[in-house]
Amino acid sequence: MTTRPIFKDPELESAFRKFGYVLAPMASPEQVAALRQLNREYVHDSDGQFHATVQKADIEVRREIKAKINAIIGESFSAYLNDCRNTLFHFLDKSANTTHARIPIHQDPNGVDPNDEPNIVLWMPLIDVDETNGCLTAYPGTHLMGPFIVTFPQSDSPYAEVDDLLKAEYGVKVPMKAGQALIYDGRLLHSSEDNHSNQRRPVVAGSYLPIEHTPTLFIRADRQSDVVEVFSVDELAKIQIAGAHCSFVGTDGIQLLRTIPLPTYPKVTPADLEHLRPLVEAARAQVG
Repeated sequence: MTTRPIFKDPELESAFRKFGYVLAPMASPEQVAALRQLNREYVHDSDGQFHATVQKADIEVRREIKAKINAIIGESFSAYLNDCRNTLFHFLDKSANTTHARIPIHQDPNGVDPNDEPNIVLWMPLIDVDETNGCLTAYPGTHLMGPFIVTFPQSDSPYAEVDDLLKAEYGVKVPMKAGQALIYDGRLLHSSEDNHSNQRRPVVAGSYLPIEHTPTLFIRADRQSDVVEVFSVDELAKIQIAGAHCSFVGTDGIQLLRTIPLPTYPKVTPADLEHLRPLVEAARAQVG
């Protein structure tokens, strides 16, 4: 595993490694306004209660969204990082007054081999968010519980038996201002609740990798398959996501690295989580 610093700021680096996430000012009011206008061009009420533009069917639209977001905010984000490259930008929206847009506790599918440096994920709301309209809930320290391989489609979670306990005792709701960014280790558990407000909740999401790594995906043919194909891909826009499944658009820049059996992991128990309590308390104290 690479151990070089991800962040230029030593304090951010230390907090990122310790908690699995950091908060940082990111977008100016003018950038937020530009991103909200861009969001309105690509996300509509007909898209459903929860919509991720990374699932748009047209690869050129996915590329266009990434390029336009990057033109507005890319330099601001890159300024925090040491030698990392952007692999994805898209929008994550919850419509107003949702009833079926809760995102359960999960780890994102791996964007890189989890034994290497983490996928670095950006989550930036374009309006103020809190527990009433779908802010993110983070689970401090869970980025170091694995590493776990998370496939497309996902297999049974090692956290399944402690899901209720995590939600009740280990989550930290993170209220944020528009343009503030939560930057997290892709191995961190996180979740969000329904949007109970009368206003759509738009979010810019993105990911970065240390430049020495290539995006790596772990893909199964279906939920019953116990075989995982490990691919490298030069551009994440070439991934076509439909629900829990993904496929590739074309073959250029896509390489099958190896085939492995579906990993199985011991179930996480309540005792396995106990060491996280001091981190959770410290993180909650920071939120206030």
